[in-house]
Amino acid sequence: MSGCVFRSASGRFLAALSVVLCAANAATAEIVIEDNWADTGQTVVRGADWTVSVAKNDGALALCRGGQTVRLVPLAGDGNGAQGVETCTVSREGADVRVEVAFTAGGQPEAAAFHLSERGLVTVAPGAGLNQMAVECPIAVGILPGDLLEDVLYDPEAIAGEGDVIVPSENWFACLVQGGDAMLACAWPDSAQRLSLRCPRQGDAGAFPGFAFSFDGKPCYLELLTGTALWHRQGVELEYLERAVPLEWRPPHPAQYRTQLWLRGETSARRTFTFLNGPNEQWRPEVGAVSWPVWFENGVPMMRLSKKIPPKGDAIIYPFCKGDETLMSFLERTPVAGIILDRNKLAPLPHGSRDAKNVGFIACAGTLVMRSTVFALGLQRRERDFLSEYADFLADYVDIIQKRNAGLLESIARTHAVLDTWRAQAGDSPEMAAYLDGMIEFADETEAGVQRKLNYLGGDSPEAHMREAARIASRLKELVATDGTEVFPECDMLVGRLNCLSWGHIEMTGGRFSMMGREWAQEAAFGCARVPAAAAYAAEIRAAIRQALTTGPAW
Repeated sequence: MSGCVFRSASGRFLAALSVVLCAANAATAEIVIEDNWADTGQTVVRGADWTVSVAKNDGALALCRGGQTVRLVPLAGDGNGAQGVETCTVSREGADVRVEVAFTAGGQPEAAAFHLSERGLVTVAPGAGLNQMAVECPIAVGILPGDLLEDVLYDPEAIAGEGDVIVPSENWFACLVQGGDAMLACAWPDSAQRLSLRCPRQGDAGAFPGFAFSFDGKPCYLELLTGTALWHRQGVELEYLERAVPLEWRPPHPAQYRTQLWLRGETSARRTFTFLNGPNEQWRPEVGAVSWPVWFENGVPMMRLSKKIPPKGDAIIYPFCKGDETLMSFLERTPVAGIILDRNKLAPLPHGSRDAKNVGFIACAGTLVMRSTVFALGLQRRERDFLSEYADFLADYVDIIQKRNAGLLESIARTHAVLDTWRAQAGDSPEMAAYLDGMIEFADETEAGVQRKLNYLGGDSPEAHMREAARIASRLKELVATDGTEVFPECDMLVGRLNCLSWGHIEMTGGRFSMMGREWAQEAAFGCARVPAAAAYAAEIRAAIRQALTTGPAW
């Protein structure tokens, strides 16, 4: 009997092993070329789970994966698509394939080379005559990934007006394909290349029909990411308030998912939230303690909203990183990844003027120890060295934070000066003037917000706060060198003041710029949607805000 059991189990093991080996071979299978151009005017290239085809009378290259189809159509100068294909040649480049196509668009030849990787990544290298290409697929939502900024979501139902939707050029973009089972990701190197979402067709306001990509003689990279219910649109209800609600949607792949929800704080704007592993509470500047609104619990997506994160509109959920079918994994398969990752790196905070070392406690914890333990228990004689060193550290901490605040104010001032120059050059364009007036208003409001917090904490400039911290530290060291309990009340008051100046500033003043700056960056991207000439301005404004956020903690 045992032998039968063994043979049965062995058979199951071999069958399972065979399935695993077949799956592995399929994932790394050689690309198959079916070149029937001379006979039928069609060439098909098949990967493990994708297909690319070119037909003589179609005037496009079609990419198919997971039941989804994306068409790449060269555009003539009049905006019309190619009428057909004159020639198509296929060659192997190691494990990959190169397809060279000569299209006919507006009576003129336009050439392109398409490099196809085993994974299905498509590199489009423009050739002679090719300046613009239409990428056709029904786009339910467009995403401008935010790096240190919020992601910007373009919903065709929420963007009023006519004409294409202009997107700031920031090296990559993503499209959530209608139906929920696919995303199309696109990336390009630093250049003058541009992307705009095509105006929805009449009667089809639920989706952009695709996007137009303008070349600058350099390539772009495209990949179709697929999976059943890969992304999801979730209506948020009042019943989600202050209770954990499981969602019916289930992600097809393990990944880190994102969504956008409205946050009421220093501003009331869209914020990007990552699904955490389990329920969590976090502290956010200008908002305070927040029950994190989205997380996974045993693989089930959960949502819990609150008065600080109220139910409003729909939540769009999409995979961002930590998986093959994600936006970051696509980006990492392209040569563009370094550009994005480098501008996402945080620079260290500046040193304080004393270059004092942390003696074991961050500002809020250290001041709590000093007030509730050292002074309360009369241990200042024993802890005199610690107290003196910590006073220097706290004063330096204020220096560090105020140097950062000064940098933020300087960044706003520089951006404001550039905006003023652009506004003076706007001429008679009412659309451009209105856009720049809005951006100037955001600059004014952000500067005023930072200044209000400085004033609230007892000083009209970063330098004034640094001087006060130095005075407090000097007086505190005098007091801790004095025997007797009569100094306790003043010590306690001074420590509390240092705590406010140090801990409070890094969380609240920098946080105020962060929240207001992020809303400013979002509106810069939305504002240029119907003003093509403003797209370059929007990219510069967003770059300046992103750069300001790279110093110190990013919220």
